[in-house]
Amino acid sequence: MKEIKKYSKDSSCFLKSYAKINLTFEVLRKTENDLHEITGIFQTINLHDDIEFSSASSIKVNCSDKKISQESNLVFKAILKLKKIFNIQKEGVHVNISKNIPVSSGFGGGSSNAAITLMTLNKLWDLKLTTRELIEIGIQLGSDVPFFIIGGTAKISGVGEIVEKLPSMKITPIMLSFFNYAGFNKTKNMYQELTENHFSNGENTENLLKCLKNQDPVDDNNFYNVFNNIAEKSFPNISERFKDLSNITGSKSILCGAGPSIFSVIKKPNDVSGINLPFLNTSTCDN
Repeated sequence: MKEIKKYSKDSSCFLKSYAKINLTFEVLRKTENDLHEITGIFQTINLHDDIEFSSASSIKVNCSDKKISQESNLVFKAILKLKKIFNIQKEGVHVNISKNIPVSSGFGGGSSNAAITLMTLNKLWDLKLTTRELIEIGIQLGSDVPFFIIGGTAKISGVGEIVEKLPSMKITPIMLSFFNYAGFNKTKNMYQELTENHFSNGENTENLLKCLKNQDPVDDNNFYNVFNNIAEKSFPNISERFKDLSNITGSKSILCGAGPSIFSVIKKPNDVSGINLPFLNTSTCDN
């Protein structure tokens, strides 16, 4: 679990909330309760939001992106979840979020914010929760939250609640091409587009896992995202974006989460002049 230092109740805490990419992401099957059993290897990257936590007697969550209301913010939901579970009456917290991670773009920014909130309040309110207990609460907020409690390089399985920390993978630099999604229920809609023909046996994830554990070279042939198969149906013209980004980097382009943003490892010196893509160079991180 990421280390969150305890701080005095009359001070503020400033933390970075990191984005992620999915190096592999596979759906194994649909469960009886209409969820999806998944496996994959996730990786945090240096793109991050900045969050300030301040002790208070009330709850207030302010976000620089005004399209995100307090009530819909996963940070607010995480605070309420802890207060309800532990019957916390007097304690509150004020949170200021400066968004740098594009919203609803596949980087898991909201889930990352929620995970940081759970870990910070665990210290601030002296709840003494273990990593396992934080993950059990986190999965109730979203399937990506448990991963962000661990961070770095990790294998994900189950419905997102099983997180295995892996040796750090250093891939730098990575080029991101980011796009916001204007619709609703993007991830749910993407899952609904999947058929049994898209389900796999986890082989892509296991192959990358072997490389990481044996410290073998990793390249773009090891990367896979099941949603790449249906991306064009949900995001018109994304095939051209895949092609454009790959032409810049010299390697395969992969959807970030459920999209629509994409990433690619830079294998060659790139000339971005004349390229009509919003892009950012970044690298992996252990946070």
